[in-house]
Amino acid sequence: MREIAAKARVNLALVSYHFGGKEGCLAELYRAKMVPSAQVRTESLRKMGAEADLEAVLATWLAPMLDLHDHEEFAERHALMTFMQTHHPSLAARLFSEVFDSTNNVFVAALLQRLPLLSRPTVIWRLHALAGATQIYRDGVYQDAMRALSNGECMANDHGEQFRQLIAFAVAGFSAPEPSPAPVRSARKVEKSRLLSAPASGRGNT
Repeated sequence: MREIAAKARVNLALVSYHFGGKEGCLAELYRAKMVPSAQVRTESLRKMGAEADLEAVLATWLAPMLDLHDHEEFAERHALMTFMQTHHPSLAARLFSEVFDSTNNVFVAALLQRLPLLSRPTVIWRLHALAGATQIYRDGVYQDAMRALSNGECMANDHGEQFRQLIAFAVAGFSAPEPSPAPVRSARKVEKSRLLSAPASGRGNT
């Protein structure tokens, strides 16, 4: 905080007054970097007409998560998110909900309009599955393994191909029918399963 105040050429007490400490500064930085991107994506989704298909909706939501437009801005957002998730995970989770929940609600509504046979919970499950796959691509978690498995044909820094593959993956995934309901288990079966899984010492006293 002292370094920040010195670089800004202001009194440390003034920084603390406005931001309330390091986490307050981080929160304002996060909002400054993330809110404009979220707003643009929300407006783009809201302006889509009924003729826009599922692929167009997915592309509008997905493009900002990959390095497809402004490399420098993407790199800054990515570095900030990685830092926050590593060093301030609780704050990162709270800010993520604050900034992106409205966008994701618009996205879910747009998907439900085009996938009327799916329930809202199923769409949300698949939204997070897509977000997880995108993060793995974006962070290059398995880039070496992917390159080796494909004999160099699949490169993690080919963001255009990442985007094409993720869109195809997402269209197929969201278009799949609702999963079959889980089988209903009777109370007797649940109790029997609980007893069988309990430690032997516990079973002997029942």
